[in-house]
Amino acid sequence: MASRPLSRLPRPYICPSCHTCRQFTTTPSLSAISPESPRYIDIPTPPQQDYTPPKRVKGILPVPRDVMKHRTPAKVESRLHSPAKPHEPSNPQERFSARMTALRKDNLRAGASALYARRNAAIKTSRERSAADRAARDKALAAPEHWSDRLTGATLDDSVRAELARYATKSGSLPDPGRAERVAATKERLAAEAEGLQLRRRDALHSLYMNARTFIVDEKGLNEAIDQAFGTVEEPYHFGNEKPSMWTDGPPPRMSDLALGVAGIGKGALQRDAQLGRMEILRDRVRRMAEGVTGGKMDA
Repeated sequence: MASRPLSRLPRPYICPSCHTCRQFTTTPSLSAISPESPRYIDIPTPPQQDYTPPKRVKGILPVPRDVMKHRTPAKVESRLHSPAKPHEPSNPQERFSARMTALRKDNLRAGASALYARRNAAIKTSRERSAADRAARDKALAAPEHWSDRLTGATLDDSVRAELARYATKSGSLPDPGRAERVAATKERLAAEAEGLQLRRRDALHSLYMNARTFIVDEKGLNEAIDQAFGTVEEPYHFGNEKPSMWTDGPPPRMSDLALGVAGIGKGALQRDAQLGRMEILRDRVRRMAEGVTGGKMDA
């Protein structure tokens, strides 16, 4: 939606109390800026945040250790020491402690034996499965040709088969008379493509160097570009015939129209000729001719 233009009275109003001259207006001063401008809505700018989150360093998981490697039933049994001087408990507390000690030893002995047996069973099952898979693979590799492959395969004479087998055992590849010419042509084509790519990269680098002076690299340059494109409160930008919005002249040209206009064809060329004029078109053509002769970009 376009902003309304300022409507002022022909004569200023003089305040009787303060005797100052005031202008009448029906819209605020910010309406002088079009809605397309980033300054149409005043948004406070916070300070630049320079916090960089710490980089997460990924580690490497260690190899799981075999906890049952040195915990055999014999090893566990050697750790379950009996008292050097056995004696009968004399009171209920000692009898309860002796009973709980014997229970803990029995549970430890049974648990260690069960875990060790389960570990050995898992290792045995894994090895048997690996051996079975390896045997099945070897059997499939050594199996004769299937009857369906034999019936649907290409039929070759015995002499052709013998010749192919001879080349396969001798050099590992079939004869190719035109290989050297194809390799040379491929090398020339790759060299031409590499040279063209290098020239395009050099041209792009030179264009970047020539256009670097117009880059916006700080907040001051951004403010100047916005004020130049959309105007300010004191000096609003008008889009032809004092119109307040950029959409009064129609939608902006598309990228395809701009590309066709530069090439000199299509509807974009007609719009470009009408906007720039004859002298601008001639200047642009001379600049492109000079770029083609010198091999580098020139200022517009």
